[in-house]
Amino acid sequence: MIITVDYTEFLNRFPEFVDITKEQVNNAYKFVPDFFETTAGAIGLSLQVQTNGVYLATAHSLWLMQNPDKMRQLNSASEGDVSAGFNNYQAKNALEYWLSLSPYGLQLLGIIAQIQPPTPRKPLNMTYYWSFMSGKN
Repeated sequence: MIITVDYTEFLNRFPEFVDITKEQVNNAYKFVPDFFETTAGAIGLSLQVQTNGVYLATAHSLWLMQNPDKMRQLNSASEGDVSAGFNNYQAKNALEYWLSLSPYGLQLLGIIAQIQPPTPRKPLNMTYYWSFMSGKN
């Protein structure tokens, strides 16, 4: 079974996206399989947790689509003579950094950590989710 995103349920979960169309949600969902598993049970999570992950991944993609200027973590800006400063987030890998760009992605990182909990001998490693980074689908 493939976990999909229902538009009405999406709006119930994320009312801040009230002005988003069904087509925009569907377009954001298209990116989800590139970085989070949509086949129920394939990654050892309960259906409820994995479904939450799919919805969070969709919200993350949609948020980035709606806020392309947030692709870097701005921590200061000025107007006169234009200046900007960015957070130097200490991500362990590209996926962790990319997911840290939205509050939805940060929540999704918590779910992903359940799949492979970091330990001293087994650090947080998103190898399973690297298909979007390497171009392999």
